[in-house]
Amino acid sequence: MAGGEFQRVTDPWVDFGPSNRVYGTSLAFDDTGPDNAIFVHTSTDGGQTWGPPVQVVKDTELAFFNDRQSLTVDDFPASPFYGRVYVGW
Repeated sequence: MAGGEFQRVTDPWVDFGPSNRVYGTSLAFDDTGPDNAIFVHTSTDGGQTWGPPVQVVKDTELAFFNDRQSLTVDDFPASPFYGRVYVGW
């Protein structure tokens, strides 16, 4: 899970959803500045390949550091939110 414009990526978290989809989240940040962000990555083939990262949040101030993110997918078929992905930090 690449960081793109960021110097480092860490804290991967993965969950499996319906239809052979896999979701991952990661924390990207710079060692030399305050910039940091959380991304979600999606695979539609069970994790063999991954689509481009989607930015969930980005901060550029030293006072804010997005950390300890997690991710879960509602995979209960009777749920009205079936298939939705939730990211918390």
